[in-house]
Amino acid sequence: MAGTLLRVGTRFAPTFETVRPRLANPVTWMLLIAGLALIARLPLFFVRAEPYPGGDSRGYLEYADSIGNFEFPGMVRTPGYPFYLWAVGLLPGRTEDAAVVVQHLIGIALAVALVALGWRLFSPAAGVVAGMLAAISPAYVSLEDVILPDFMLAACALAGAAALALAVADERHARRLLVLAGLAFALAAYVKPVGQVLALAAPIVFFTTTRDWRSAVRSSAVVIGVMVLALAPWVVRNAIVNGDASMSNQAGVTLFNRAFEIDKFAVPTDDEEGRLAARLTAEALATPGARPSSFVNTELVRRGGYTIDESLAIQRRLASEAILSNLPSYLRTSGRQLRGTVNSIGATAGPERQPLGPGAPERLPQSSGIPRASAQAVIQVGTRLAELWFLLTVHAVIGLVLLFLPDGRRRAAVALLTVGLLIVVATVLTHGGAYRYSLQVAPELWLLGSAGLVYLFGAAISRMRGAGRAAAGPTA
Repeated sequence: MAGTLLRVGTRFAPTFETVRPRLANPVTWMLLIAGLALIARLPLFFVRAEPYPGGDSRGYLEYADSIGNFEFPGMVRTPGYPFYLWAVGLLPGRTEDAAVVVQHLIGIALAVALVALGWRLFSPAAGVVAGMLAAISPAYVSLEDVILPDFMLAACALAGAAALALAVADERHARRLLVLAGLAFALAAYVKPVGQVLALAAPIVFFTTTRDWRSAVRSSAVVIGVMVLALAPWVVRNAIVNGDASMSNQAGVTLFNRAFEIDKFAVPTDDEEGRLAARLTAEALATPGARPSSFVNTELVRRGGYTIDESLAIQRRLASEAILSNLPSYLRTSGRQLRGTVNSIGATAGPERQPLGPGAPERLPQSSGIPRASAQAVIQVGTRLAELWFLLTVHAVIGLVLLFLPDGRRRAAVALLTVGLLIVVATVLTHGGAYRYSLQVAPELWLLGSAGLVYLFGAAISRMRGAGRAAAGPTA
């Protein structure tokens, strides 16, 4: 038996030696992961896409139509995602179908980019694992498959985090990477207002990883300066058209949702506006399918005679008062929401964990033939891989080990972790947690968790080898 195995091994040894260099080439793995990502998504290219139920998805499509008519109503939404929908609407076919197909293509590119980024910053294995998760994870395929801005925010944030990590990892702080980070963060803010929090990323990263404070100031100034210049046209437009020099006044709805739907605080009733909002909130809670934040906003305009901007300002004021009056409870709930957001990245089943509407798992059965069977098989593997990864990385916490390394890996980890935490914390504080919100930072956590796991596994192997050599003693 041993002789047979030896002969087989000898026969295939030249083949192994031929394949080994290819396996050490990142392009090989990038092509492999791109192929798997395409298999998981291909059937969805040919199934009719529909707006996400609940109003926001159709609202973005309406904003896209307005852009086509050289209009943009109000400043509740930022223009990034509506402009994307308008642009893909120029392609043949339905806007909804084009939007989803292009998002899937970007998703494939994102998976490939994670391979390259992990390979460059941490280790080949870390990049491959993170890229594989992005390629065939059912959660991410589903996120790409809905007409909402969450996936595009994730892509922009990852681009900025990657540029920032590459800039800080080699300590040279290449100017082109800093400019790229600023542009990517600005795009994130154009896609969703929460992206504005990324203006804090560069100062946090550079002042915690750079000994020369002058260098930290210069590098931070470049990133923030580019971001400010890129956002300035929209802020100026809002100041002229709407009398409000900001990116969006959406905070009225989001804070109202957080204070009175998630935290369930009582609406302040110290004035007539508050009493009206309290009555409308009670009415919304008693109406099946009605969301208090949207319902109150609409009814303040219809019944109260307020403008949409005045209605949003009332909601923001009342929510802020309620939060400040119940600050300890608000912070406790924020902690639970933050923990739940991280945990949700590893969720792979259950309607309460995947409220993504008509997402990929629901649309796959509408396709047929070998492509559907192949996609379902690949996504099933992705489900098991995501569950195993989440278990082995202890909810991604194992990635924190990178913060204790004395080289560029630590600095890169700080950049990725900072971007992810800023988005998660800002989202939780202003809107609360939701499954699709957690996936906005999944790429960063996948990369950090994979890099930490590979590092610890390699360290354990090295320690065991060292112990084995020591036990064997000196050789003649």
